[in-house]
Amino acid sequence: MTNNNQDGPLQKKCVVFLDILGFKELVISASKDCEKAQSLEDVLRKIEKIGSVKENLIDTADVTIFSDSVVISVDQNHDIFSELIERLATMMWTLMCDGVWMRGGVAIGLLSNSSHRPWGPAFIEAYETETRLAVHPRLVFSRKAFDWLSESIDVSDLPIKRDKTDGIYFIDVVGQGVDRLRDDPGASLHFAKIREHLNIGYSQATDNPSVFRKYSWLCREWDRTLGSKQANYSIDLEPFYSDARQDSAGDFDIATLPSI
Repeated sequence: MTNNNQDGPLQKKCVVFLDILGFKELVISASKDCEKAQSLEDVLRKIEKIGSVKENLIDTADVTIFSDSVVISVDQNHDIFSELIERLATMMWTLMCDGVWMRGGVAIGLLSNSSHRPWGPAFIEAYETETRLAVHPRLVFSRKAFDWLSESIDVSDLPIKRDKTDGIYFIDVVGQGVDRLRDDPGASLHFAKIREHLNIGYSQATDNPSVFRKYSWLCREWDRTLGSKQANYSIDLEPFYSDARQDSAGDFDIATLPSI
């Protein structure tokens, strides 16, 4: 029987399940270097901060971090959900400046009312959306969550984009970054940082097909959204994908990579 009692252990929530990519390597590096350890601690604080900012509609968001996973939840309300999407885009952009990539799933449904022990159907749906649909460094919506949101909100006003390849809706972190550049010329420093992280990560991943696939998607998304408008921010893919062709031919279609 569905539990709709807001006083019970399960409540209607919007739930986000996030995976910090490369977390194992980050931890290993942090264990050998105090500066990197502090950087990792700062990253986790930035993620936690999304739940402590008290402004506009969201009074609080429950944030639980365990190992490389993050669970964020807010009340199931269209306007609150919209504000959470904006905050998530900002948070992920900030982490990209640090060279930290995330992927995740967004779902709606019943979740436990304890932030320390998140469980329930919505948690499972968010987790499965991340593991089965996200694939790349992106935060994707379950079909149910997107349909529910679009019932009352004009999603074109939000940083949401549909992947033309697989049809999946995801939070458009890079696109929101383009808006920042237009509104704040000083944001160009952020773009330079992210571009450098992408170039380094892409070149170092050529011998690891699963990691290379993630970087290739993100680099292409970056170039489609930003590089095509600002040539000095484009990602130089050419020197690397010929070396990776043999190892990762089944991971992506070389022909779909942008021409530089």
